Amino acid sequence: MTSYENFIKVGGFDDFYFLFLEDTDLCRTYWKNNLRVVAVPSAKAHHQSERLSGGHFWVACWKKTFWIHLWSAVKYFWKWRGKKLPIVK
Repeated sequence: MTSYENFIKVGGFDDFYFLFLEDTDLCRTYWKNNLRVVAVPSAKAHHQSERLSGGHFWVACWKKTFWIHLWSAVKYFWKWRGKKLPIVK
């Protein structure tokens, strides 16, 4: 089965999330469906420091993205509450 077919099989990204944690949720859904999740340790990403957060916690609290991130975390942990954690090999 191709990656795309697996993505379709599990229903793709959950519309429950607007921003943040949708990739983590997708990985957990793959594990739940006995599909392989692969990490690529050699992959590199450039992070623009403080771009969304504003740099300091108290500054971030006044930003919409902070609350979206927090709400996504609440939804993620609520969705997977009581479920077994995947075994990482």
